[in-house]
Amino acid sequence: GESANTFGFSEQVDWGGGGALLTNLTAYYRLDNSSGDIYDMTRNYDGDNHGGLQGQDGIINDGVKFEEIGSDYLYNFNIPLAQQADNFTVSVWLNSTDLTGIHRAVSRLTSTAGNSRFNIFTLDDKLTILQHRVGGVISLTGTTVLPEDEWYHVVFVSNDTGITGYLDGVKEMGGTATGGHHSFADQGVYIGAMYYGGAIQVDRWEGNIDEVGF
Repeated sequence: GESANTFGFSEQVDWGGGGALLTNLTAYYRLDNSSGDIYDMTRNYDGDNHGGLQGQDGIINDGVKFEEIGSDYLYNFNIPLAQQADNFTVSVWLNSTDLTGIHRAVSRLTSTAGNSRFNIFTLDDKLTILQHRVGGVISLTGTTVLPEDEWYHVVFVSNDTGITGYLDGVKEMGGTATGGHHSFADQGVYIGAMYYGGAIQVDRWEGNIDEVGF
């Protein structure tokens, strides 16, 4: 959402049949549909699927599988998140099948200088979160060894003082920011990849992604 929220998993969605979403969600992608567009459960910001294999194993029902050697990614340009405001949260469930090198999970960059509004990725077998502010970049890598072929929950929280990363509900890292966000135009939200310099970068996600909330 547009305010800091750790998205405790039990609080995200009423999975008891009602399917109610938190009132402060900006967009939420369950990624359950087996083909076609990527549906936003707030009904405002549906996205496009570019090669992601739908109908695969998810943490809840289905998810989307990504392969780095392809050009797999999900995309939405219109989510009004982190354009000028400091406070927002990104929540995602990840399942890694390759923990060597860099693999981008969820990202949003600017179109001019490549500054990250948010960037969630794995660096070998560790979680990394990154954000550019006017006063400099915050790049934080955790210490927990991530599991391969198992689901884990990542939350990225940004507020006026800095950014914090949570792994399976426990704080993994945190850093202090200097200055606000860059005011350049956004390149959109990418799931499973990072877009920069007019192209999808090579360090795409390898594995499954599910339940992405903003």
